[in-house]
Amino acid sequence: MPQKTATMPSLIAFDLDDTLYKERDYVVSGRRAVAAALAPVAGVDAGILLEVMNNSDDAFETLHAALAGTPAAGVGIAEMVAIYRQHRPDIALTTGVAGTLTELRRRGNKLALITDGNHTRQHAKVRALGLDDFFGRHNVIVSDDIGSDKTTPAPFAAAERLATGMPHVYVGDNPAKDFHWPSVRGWQTIMLADAEGKNIHIQNIGGFPSVFKPQTVIDRFERLLQFQF
Repeated sequence: MPQKTATMPSLIAFDLDDTLYKERDYVVSGRRAVAAALAPVAGVDAGILLEVMNNSDDAFETLHAALAGTPAAGVGIAEMVAIYRQHRPDIALTTGVAGTLTELRRRGNKLALITDGNHTRQHAKVRALGLDDFFGRHNVIVSDDIGSDKTTPAPFAAAERLATGMPHVYVGDNPAKDFHWPSVRGWQTIMLADAEGKNIHIQNIGGFPSVFKPQTVIDRFERLLQFQF
């Protein structure tokens, strides 16, 4: 069973995308919103527009090209991105997340969220997932709000100010940016493995220097309840 040397309550901070829910679900939700908004303008079925986006790595560029010659030809890529970012996400927490967060908080831990991304998009996800109930608005740190992402120490320093004197833990999924700076700052780092291979970013841990690797890997979110915090 994984253990910490300290048994006192901790600040446990979490990544958002592909840690608390599947980011692919957000991508699907956003593309559906774009298709639904443009279909009546273009005079094309929304399902067809969605298929155009799903069959391309450059979804909006491909859709923009496909709309040439339709009444929606004047809709620019920037407008599509705005619809995507501002839509109300149809997403849900991964199974076991809500119960685990509830129990971790019941044990006296302070919970926080550290996530990279656009302010509007990330806060919309937080609201859609009901995460304010677990973290509170003051404990949600979005890179766009502070001007620095997780490739810098700034988001982790901001989280440390939320709970001085406590051990710090970060739970994430992406070795490219989730574990380096918290490890440097003395945090415990835990990676949630992509057991189903559905994450946006591939977890090729072996391809990263040791300073980017998590201290511990878990295969299910509920495994966090086995730690001594």
